[in-house]
Amino acid sequence: MIISKKELLDLFEDLYDTEQTIAQMRSGIQGSLKGYSVDNTLSLRGVKEAYKVYKSFRDGKVSATDEDYLTLTAIIEAHFGENEDTADTVSI
Repeated sequence: MIISKKELLDLFEDLYDTEQTIAQMRSGIQGSLKGYSVDNTLSLRGVKEAYKVYKSFRDGKVSATDEDYLTLTAIIEAHFGENEDTADTVSI
């Protein structure tokens, strides 16, 4: 097999540049989330987790009409919240 050194090095250079751009963009996203949390006196963790949920809905992984998902997440939130429902079962 014969390969072109220039072609290989050009490919790697392009990939490296793309990875550097992606890293800068990720850093910008993190900065935006942090800025929003500071500006609105919110926990950074809470903002990041809310963004994850947003992305799940936006990517179509979860639907706002998915009653099972909404019910299950409500159970989890209630369990860890201050107003825990003591009922052992829930109707879905």
